[in-house]
Amino acid sequence: TRDVLIPRGDTEVLVETSLQLLSQVTEKSPHVLDMCTGSGCVGITIALEDSRSLLTLSDISDKALEVVATNIENLGAKHVSLIQSDLFSALEGEKFSLICSNPPYIAPQWYEICSQEVHNEPTLALIDHSSDGLDILRKIIRLSPLHLHKNGYLVVECDYRQIAEVMRLFREQGFSDVTSYKDLGDRQRVVSGRYTCTKS
Repeated sequence: TRDVLIPRGDTEVLVETSLQLLSQVTEKSPHVLDMCTGSGCVGITIALEDSRSLLTLSDISDKALEVVATNIENLGAKHVSLIQSDLFSALEGEKFSLICSNPPYIAPQWYEICSQEVHNEPTLALIDHSSDGLDILRKIIRLSPLHLHKNGYLVVECDYRQIAEVMRLFREQGFSDVTSYKDLGDRQRVVSGRYTCTKS
């Protein structure tokens, strides 16, 4: 619907990376959070591809979550729960083996020169109103350690122009094995890291 982004091929690398990292998790039933889930395409795909995982899909938009609920039913995804949350606000005390997110990361000046196709999409899902488009990602990276099990993973999508800074932010928060991955257009698109520390 008009309330969510049309899934794009470049986000496949977010799914593929998450599944690859999940294969290294030894827990019997890893708990996965798909934050800023939108249509649910990332979290639902993970649920369908990795049947042992328990998925929580969160979004700030109640309209988006209505779309997710329909997609879960239509696709027959199991072990998936939904929660309306502004990032981690409704997830106090929850911990996950893996957190993945494709949050809004387009800076306002970049949005102005985007294609009409992009301008037809909901701005809530696209625009981060900071000058570098990273305010939301900064919050996700800073708060994720409080919601990850030891050796848990964080995987995020961002713009290729933000990769270096996102990787720096990961390391600054204590993530190890910080790695970037290219999308289908051969541009850096996804960053992952493993959190080996624990915070009380």
